[in-house]
Amino acid sequence: PPPRCKLCSRLPRTLAASGFAVSLTTSDPHCAINATLTSLLSHLEQPPDQPSTRVILHVGCGANTTSEERNALGRLPRVTLNPKCVHVTAGDGSILLAHLLNVRLLATAPPQTLLLASADMRWITSGAE
Repeated sequence: PPPRCKLCSRLPRTLAASGFAVSLTTSDPHCAINATLTSLLSHLEQPPDQPSTRVILHVGCGANTTSEERNALGRLPRVTLNPKCVHVTAGDGSILLAHLLNVRLLATAPPQTLLLASADMRWITSGAE
């Protein structure tokens, strides 16, 4: 394995080990978000019991989801639900803001690689990690 940086050596091993993270923002209904996450998680190479890849999920304030549905999404393996939400609309920078709010959650243990993913992105093959 590559040598760990000084900062990483002070972090819990489960956080420091992550080299890849996915920031996902969406305002889709719960069923569509669940389908996107299911597709994404099924294409990660690391087995679920060794979750090195983290998925940070931002669900827009205007999404047609209940608080129970949002919480259920946050309980999926590897998924962290961003507790903050913004109204996401095309063309005004709010999508970028949502991604930046997700990145902020990674600040204590930043990944080596970050993918800003769109809600309508479909994973067709493994190997993004």
